[in-house]
Amino acid sequence: MTPNSRDRTSLSSFRFALAFCGGIAVTGATQPLVDFYGGGSDNVVTVDEGTDHTATITEQGTGTVQLSVTYRAIDDAEARARAGWLMKLQAVFLDMEHVQKRSTIQVNTRDSILEHLFYTDQGREKGLAALAAIDRNSLVEALVPGNAAEQAKLLAMSDEQLGATLARMDETMLRKKLLPVRFGDKKALELEIDGNFYLEKGFGTKAVSLRTLFDDTADSASGEEGEELKVDWSAAPVSRSLIDHQHGFQLCIATFATVAAILFLVVFFSTKERVAPPKNQKTNVWQDLKSVFSNRPWVVVGIMSMFTLAQVCIYGGAIVYYFKYFVGSPGLAGPFMLVGTISNLIGVFLTDPLTRLLGSKKRVYLVLSMMTVPLNVAFFYLGPNDITIMFFLTLLGGLASGPLSPIVWAMYADIADHSEWKTGNRSTGLFFSAAMFAQKMGWTIGGAAAGWLLEYYGFEANIVQNETTIHGIRMLMSWIPAIGCFIAGILILFYSLDDKQMVLIEKELTERRAKADAEEAVTAG
Repeated sequence: MTPNSRDRTSLSSFRFALAFCGGIAVTGATQPLVDFYGGGSDNVVTVDEGTDHTATITEQGTGTVQLSVTYRAIDDAEARARAGWLMKLQAVFLDMEHVQKRSTIQVNTRDSILEHLFYTDQGREKGLAALAAIDRNSLVEALVPGNAAEQAKLLAMSDEQLGATLARMDETMLRKKLLPVRFGDKKALELEIDGNFYLEKGFGTKAVSLRTLFDDTADSASGEEGEELKVDWSAAPVSRSLIDHQHGFQLCIATFATVAAILFLVVFFSTKERVAPPKNQKTNVWQDLKSVFSNRPWVVVGIMSMFTLAQVCIYGGAIVYYFKYFVGSPGLAGPFMLVGTISNLIGVFLTDPLTRLLGSKKRVYLVLSMMTVPLNVAFFYLGPNDITIMFFLTLLGGLASGPLSPIVWAMYADIADHSEWKTGNRSTGLFFSAAMFAQKMGWTIGGAAAGWLLEYYGFEANIVQNETTIHGIRMLMSWIPAIGCFIAGILILFYSLDDKQMVLIEKELTERRAKADAEEAVTAG
């Protein structure tokens, strides 16, 4: 679109500013669209209002839906005073007059329900403990038939101990033994784990207590919905609805895809390319690929991008765990990420002024990368109550990291110019495709590394974490991404293209193109 390096930096800034706006819009619209498209579902179950905050689930078919229940909220002055100004910030983004909870209802065959429960070790353990609570005798008899001594040993355990013991058995054998078991007088398998209901086809009806969905708000503050909110149990539910998430997400993504396709077409038909390849250029894919991977500036920026995106992925993935298990307020993760996104958006608009101030994109990238290192490291040394400092750090971090992406993409355009200047061939599309490959590799490495590191530190979901795991979560939020920032900052020192050199390259390419146009005009004449 432009041969001018500085104009590219400016265009790249607008691109990423609007990309952040699009990300905020999609994040905000997803759940409402899913609820809208999947609402009013009665193809799996119906839910009839009961007394004393109970509901009757009646079977209609098979599948999975979500039961969404909303109550009036009670303002907890003590919790509000504890939370301070952050709850006022959170009130901007949450409905502070209501408390809403959702529970998954799965109606399917026994085999598929067991498949779901056996998916993780923790799910297997909880599922077996729930089966023990339903009918311990039938469960033990099926597992060790005719072995009185072993049966007595298992019967003496608590539900949790029995679940943990059986979870260590071979999964295939355990499932085979459980499939034919009928628990007590029940006609179908009915499990309730973590507020979710797993019901075998043929269960008929089941009465459930809605209070079980709100255990974390009945006697204490709700971390998820706003820490100063409690349920008003003196009143009936404000609303209760069933949502088919499978149908809802299908139509939600179809909506996003349709809007995206329209916008792609608008871009295609309205964008004018002003920098074209040389008219006498002969394209050779293998030669072009060789040019890409032998281009030192591209190799430097490609590797730098991988480290940058890997650390972003690790840091972003750690936020929820950090606030849930270390800070103890999972509801703050959303506002924390939103503050970071908004400050990122502001930082993007600082790209061009900073480039003019420091004189080159390379200097801006180096300075900002090194600034993010101590901002990341600081999270390791904060306590669970240092909420204000956490938000201030993510605000500064967003401002510092905002310009990095526009600068990188402007660099890729400069690299394409440098390659044309050096080889005589222009392969802009290939350079940017290779850049996307490097970035996707960064996301892949970062996502995998986050999972591996959590496993290494002994993480298990939805339990009280030990000191080693908490230490690991704090490392994922601080030192590990800081190391990625530091390496990216060091790598930029090996980037050989500066703005002065790009001015000379731009001038020489312009002269080459003018000469080629003149020669073509003479030939045509």
